[in-house]
Amino acid sequence: FPPVLSPGGYFETSRDGSRSRLGVWAHEGDTLLFDVVVDTVDGRCRVEPTKFLVPAQRHTSDDSGVAEVEPEADENAQNCEPAVRLIATSLAGRAEGIVHVVKENYGFIFLAERNAEVYFRLYDTFPPDVNADLVRNLTPTSGKPCSDYETIPKTIAPGTEVSFDVFLQDGGRQQMKENAKAMRLAILPNGSVMQRKVLASCARGKITKEDPKQRFAGTIELEEPVVRMSDEERHPLAAKLLDCVDSDPSDEASILFPHSLPVSENKMFEKMIGGHQGRLVLEYVSRGG
Repeated sequence: FPPVLSPGGYFETSRDGSRSRLGVWAHEGDTLLFDVVVDTVDGRCRVEPTKFLVPAQRHTSDDSGVAEVEPEADENAQNCEPAVRLIATSLAGRAEGIVHVVKENYGFIFLAERNAEVYFRLYDTFPPDVNADLVRNLTPTSGKPCSDYETIPKTIAPGTEVSFDVFLQDGGRQQMKENAKAMRLAILPNGSVMQRKVLASCARGKITKEDPKQRFAGTIELEEPVVRMSDEERHPLAAKLLDCVDSDPSDEASILFPHSLPVSENKMFEKMIGGHQGRLVLEYVSRGG
């Protein structure tokens, strides 16, 4: 389909800001929602904007064999502007976090899964209409569909919960600090990003040591051990991605990450892949050019 139909439209940009490269918000691996039409002249099928906001329930007509949409499947279908909609981003390289610094045109995000921060540019935030489509089709960990997308802030501020693609910028490996960057930011409803988990309630323990370097701090020995978070709980997006590949019936199912990941992300995937009993393999490919 042409770039003009791409969710959020297309934009021109370049690395130095001179606006010389065409770009679109949708990337390989994303899930789109659209209508399919056929040209009777040549029989070719093409993408057309749809009025539907979420995937609809379908049934097959006994006479024609054509899949038909239930008319009540989306009550808002007749009240919105037709569009090709981005309803889910690829999980490859996707992460979540909380914005903690916002400057004039950039900011930093604390990663939810580990103690690190990611740099981002404000212009890498999804347009409001695309963000609304993503959140409308978002299914959180609770399994209940999201319904408060209309209350999501239109702009990013400290404390905003976001999901994004994370990758290693050029030169990151030579620096002591990770040079990770986020793009395609989606603003999430409050409470979407897990920041803490209760491991035990009404726990008892004995103070075994006071910290001489920090006042009112020390070590407690628990009477009963607690179970820490599993890798799947700590890295839910990566776990979901690996489960999708592992459960694919194809013998050649694979995922190609579009950008280089930070070293910590690579180590995390190596560890989690090891828990799939040899059914998955992680391979590194050289970067062309």
